[in-house]
Amino acid sequence: MKKSKVFVIGIDGASWDIFDKLMEQGVMPNLKNLVENYFSTNLESTLPPVTASAWASFITGMNPDRHGVYDFSRRKPGSYHTTINNAKSLKGKSLWKILSEQGKSVGVINVPMTYPPEDVNGFIIPGFLSPGVSSQQMITNPASLSDELKEQISDYKIFLDKSPRVTIETEGALGFLEKCTEIVDKRYEAAVFLYENYQPDFFMVHFLVTDVVQHWMWHVWDETHPEHDASTSAALLNAVHEFYSNLDDKFGGLLKIAGDDCDVILLSDHGFGPLQKTIFINHWLQQNGYLKLNQQKKQMIQTIRHIIARIDFLNLRNRVLPSGQKRVSLEKQLQHEMLINWKKTRAFATPASIYGNVFLNLKNREPRGTIEDGEKAELLKKELKEKLEQITDPTTGKKLIADVFFRDDIFPNDNQKLAPDLLIKPNAGNVIFSQLTSNRFLRDNIAWKDITGTHRVQGILVIKSRKTIRSAERKINARLVDLAPTILYLLNNPIPAVMDGKLLEPAFKTAVLEASPPEYVGNNFQELESNNGYTPEQEDIIRQRLQDLGYLE
Repeated sequence: MKKSKVFVIGIDGASWDIFDKLMEQGVMPNLKNLVENYFSTNLESTLPPVTASAWASFITGMNPDRHGVYDFSRRKPGSYHTTINNAKSLKGKSLWKILSEQGKSVGVINVPMTYPPEDVNGFIIPGFLSPGVSSQQMITNPASLSDELKEQISDYKIFLDKSPRVTIETEGALGFLEKCTEIVDKRYEAAVFLYENYQPDFFMVHFLVTDVVQHWMWHVWDETHPEHDASTSAALLNAVHEFYSNLDDKFGGLLKIAGDDCDVILLSDHGFGPLQKTIFINHWLQQNGYLKLNQQKKQMIQTIRHIIARIDFLNLRNRVLPSGQKRVSLEKQLQHEMLINWKKTRAFATPASIYGNVFLNLKNREPRGTIEDGEKAELLKKELKEKLEQITDPTTGKKLIADVFFRDDIFPNDNQKLAPDLLIKPNAGNVIFSQLTSNRFLRDNIAWKDITGTHRVQGILVIKSRKTIRSAERKINARLVDLAPTILYLLNNPIPAVMDGKLLEPAFKTAVLEASPPEYVGNNFQELESNNGYTPEQEDIIRQRLQDLGYLE
C-alpha cells in the first residue's frame, strides 16, 4: 500500500466572491480545474474571523475558548494592558506536533501562529508573526534550515519590507502588487525546494499576501464599492489579475510536485468583503456614560507626550521600560492607562482587529474595578447588549452592529476568562476599533482613503483526493476546526476526541468511510502552559507590523 501524504496550500483571506469571478474570467484555470473535478465548499472561520484565532483553530482543531487565542493580542492578567499572541499562547497541541508524535514527518512554511517554531519531526519556518521577515533574520526549526534557505533562495521574505501603506505611498499601487508577487514567487521556490528535498508526509505552505492585497485593493474589482473608479481602475485591475494569475500558476506547480497520489487541500482562514466604516467603541462607551476620561483628552495627550519627551531627554527609558520598547508603544500604553478614569469606568474595550472586545471593569479582576461580579454585572451586560445592537449610522440610519454575544454563551470552555465579556459583531462593511484618541465614534474609511476590504466568516475549501466525492455545489457545511481531524484521517492517524472539530465525513465517499471508519481517541484535554514567546523588543516589532496592517490600533 502506498504511503499516505497530505499537501496543504493556505491562501489567507481567499473568498469565493473573488475567486469565482477570476475563474469565470479565465484568470485562475488551475483552481477552476480543481473545483470542477474534486470537492469544494465554503469553509466557516472562527468567531471572530481573525487571522490569529482562525489559524490557531486550524492548527489545533479547537475553538478559541479551548486553544486560548481570540485575536492578535490578549489582556495581561491583573492588568489593563495587552500582549501579543504567538505559538506559545496556544493551549492545545498543534497538528504537526501530534503527527510528529505519531511517527509522521512534517514540513511547515510561513503559517501564522508558528513563532517561535516548536520541535517537530521535520521543519518549521514561522509566519509573519516572526520578528525577522527576511532570510537574514529568520528563526527556523531546525536552526540550520535558515542557512540552507539563504543559500538556495535569494532574498526570501516572510513579509513586505515596509508596511502596505508606505509601500503604496512610495512605490504606487502597481509597485505594491509587484512586491506582493515577488513574495509569492520566492515562497513558491522555497516550497518546491523543501518539498522535493525533504518529502515529508505532511507539508503546508501559506501565502499571506492575498489577504494584504484584498485589504488594500478590494475597491479595484468591486464595482459596487464607493471607492471604485472605473476611469482609474482599469490598469490596476489588469495588475490585480496578473497577481492572481501568477498565484494560480503556482497552484499548478505545487500540484505537479505533490503528484497524483498525494492528497491536496487548498483552504483559507476566512473570507473577504468590502469595508466602509470604522466604529470607535470606546468613544461610544464614553458618550453613553460607561467609560470616563481624565481631564480633557487633548490636554492629557499633551501631558503624556511631555512625559515621554522628558523620559527620552533624561535617558530614563531603559529604567522605566523593558529593553528596547518603542516610543509608539509607550505612548499608547500611557494613553490607555492615564486617559481613562478607572474609578468611574464601568466598561471598556481592548484593542482588537475586526470585532469589538468589551470588558466590564470588575472588582477583584481588574486592578481598579468598579462593578461587583454577579447580578449587577449581568444587568450591565444586558443593558450594553440592548444599546449596542441599536447603534445606527447617523448619515444612513442603518444599524451598525449585527450581534452582541456574551462570553459564556459562545465560549463555554474559557475557564481562564481570557475572552471579552461581550463580543461585538459589526454588520458587513464595518470594523470596530478601541482607539481612545478618536473624536468621533464612526469614521468613513472612504473619506480617509484607508483600506477598502475586510474579513468575512466564509472562506474556501478544496480537497483533491481519491477518497473524497466530486462536488462543487457548496452545500456541505465545513468548519475550519474540522481540517485538523480530516488531515489526521487522510494520513491514517487517530483523531484526538478533545478536538472541537470532527472528520468532514460528508466530503468522503461512503465506501471509504465504511472500509476505514474514523478513530477518535483520548477524552482528556491536557491544557498546555502558555507564555510569552517574544522579548520586549520583538513584541514591539510585531505590534508595529500589526498596526501597519490595520489589525491593531
